[in-house]
Formats: sequence, structure tokens, C-alpha cells
Amino acid sequence: MASEQQRLEKQQFELQSALKFHRKQLSQIVSRLPPVLQNAWNETLLKWQGDISAQTDANQLQDVLALYQQWADFQKRIVVHEAPIQLNGEEFMVDQLYVGVSQAWFISKDGKTTGVGAPKGTSWVWTAVNDLDTEALVSAIAMYRKQQPASLIQLPYVATPTLGGPSNG
Repeated sequence: MASEQQRLEKQQFELQSALKFHRKQLSQIVSRLPPVLQNAWNETLLKWQGDISAQTDANQLQDVLALYQQWADFQKRIVVHEAPIQLNGEEFMVDQLYVGVSQAWFISKDGKTTGVGAPKGTSWVWTAVNDLDTEALVSAIAMYRKQQPASLIQLPYVATPTLGGPSNG
């Protein structure tokens, strides 16, 4: 009986250590995620800032697994989201087209400002790109919204190192 109790206590300690590690990892990467996914994670992350000991290990494990599942789901699909962004101190209402967690494009509601978004450093950065294929971006968003038939299109990949500057965000 004593050896069984020791084994269970060891497993409990290992689980608590693993949960602590994963909570820390998830809290550190959230700022590099697309803003729409960051918002989905905020409720869980806020719970972890409080008294974590008030939550059972089972509940913490469910939360950790749910965040990893949200990340995996987002990584596998295309997402269109409408939101304001800041570019060079100016706010724009834009449609954002995400392809996974590391690349996005945007177009302002007036169609005059386009660009890309990607993680850079410890945050997500939006950068205007003047020569972006606006027609392809508008078509991709329309296809997502089922406003036009689906077809193959090409959107430019913009490598993260070319993104952003201190005034973007």
C-alpha cells in the first residue's frame, strides 16, 4: 500500500510539474499568435494569473489541452476576421485573412491599404505592403464568405524579417 501511495504521489508531482511547464510555455507564446487567437486564449490565461492552486489538476489539464487544440485547429484552417489594426499611429478597420498561425493579409474597408501580418520577436506585427495583389486578396475573402465560387489564387508570402519597424503594431 505504501509503495502504491508513493507511486501515485510521484505521478501527481510529475503532472503538476508538466502543467506548470505548459502553462508557462503557452503564456509566453500567446503574444506571437494572431490577435484573433490571442483573444480566444485570454480567458484561460487570465484564470492562470489568479490562484492556480484553486483549480484542480484535471481542470488545468483540460485548459492546457484546449489551448493546444485551438492552436492546432487554427493552424489547419483559413480564418477571416474583421478588426481594427494600428499602422504608423493610425487605426484602420480591416478584413484579415489568416492562413495558419504565422501568416495573414489584410485589406482596409476602403480598399486603399493592404498588407501582411506575422509574428516578429515577441509580438504579432501588421505591416502595410503597397504592391500587394489587392484583387487576389479581395477574391480570397469573398471565397471564404461564399460570395464567389472557390478557385485557386496566389497570395504573396512575405518573410517575417522584412516586416515591421518600431512604429508598427
